[in-house]
Amino acid sequence: MRVPSKLFRWVGVVVFIALLSLVGFIYRGPLAQWFMLAEPKAETAQSQPTSRPSSEATEAALPEFPSKLDSDLVAELRKAQVIVIRLGDALVLDVLPTAAQQAQELVVALEKAAKSAKPQAVLLSVQQAITHARGIASTSSLDVARKQLGDLNRVLFHFAAHEEASGNTSKPAS
Repeated sequence: MRVPSKLFRWVGVVVFIALLSLVGFIYRGPLAQWFMLAEPKAETAQSQPTSRPSSEATEAALPEFPSKLDSDLVAELRKAQVIVIRLGDALVLDVLPTAAQQAQELVVALEKAAKSAKPQAVLLSVQQAITHARGIASTSSLDVARKQLGDLNRVLFHFAAHEEASGNTSKPAS
């Protein structure tokens, strides 16, 4: 005896819809976050104590620099930027231990830069960058590390923009 093909087709459609609904129910949280219908879980905001200022505060706090920055400072900041690139690569690959190690190296490089940072506005900006690098080194959350990297980059890009505006765009010596 032959079962009508329309019946098989409708049963297949119903089974497919039921399975799709079940999968949607099981993964409703991640799907809602994926489609931005829900806020991501705020585990990082409450569980990670940080001293990082908000992005708006960082942008507002970036001072004006003197017309020419010290050449030693610029050289150290360029070395630090190479470390920041490796740090960003580690965060892209979700390798937090490597990112923490790169952040520690960055702290050392920025502390060297701070020794030649003059005037006070420049020193404060370098210290902001050090604070963000320490935040990356000490966190156990990729999300917090990425936010810290964004704030760190705002500070370092401020230096780079100033150097470009002042006409000092020479390449670093290898």
